[in-house]
Amino acid sequence: MTSYDTVIEAFYRRIEKDKDFFLYIGLDGEASMALAHERAMGCLNEAVGMFVLMCHPPINMMDINDEGTGWNEDLNQTEIYLLAALTYRQYLQRDIAYLKTLSRDYTSTDLRVFSPSDARNSFTAMFRMVDTECTDLMDMYKSTDRETGQYLTIDYSSFDTE
Repeated sequence: MTSYDTVIEAFYRRIEKDKDFFLYIGLDGEASMALAHERAMGCLNEAVGMFVLMCHPPINMMDINDEGTGWNEDLNQTEIYLLAALTYRQYLQRDIAYLKTLSRDYTSTDLRVFSPSDARNSFTAMFRMVDTECTDLMDMYKSTDRETGQYLTIDYSSFDTE
């Protein structure tokens, strides 16, 4: 059985430098971590949905334990890494909606120092890079055996040649 916390911890390692995710004004450390965990779980749930839709895994990702704290299946390291990457993608996708907020009014002095357009373009390029990485990882996962990690091959001898 694999706990959700195993994937969440891998996700946290990806965003450990993102202070906005872990620190909230008016909340102490424990309350901030509880809110961060709730947000991470939301992203993980979306990532599991993406994972199932994109590759139809050989394990049942919807088989949740009675406590609701993890899967009844044992995920391998590849699946944990892939789910953490998809969770990160979902986390970044939430910020796509906020790109419009970077278009507020700036003075000419502000625009010489900070370009909202450049910030939007940089973030969009980063999101595309993460999205492409996730797609590539999913393609690799689909083409390998879950147990051995070897590439799947087609057994042509099973086809009728008549």
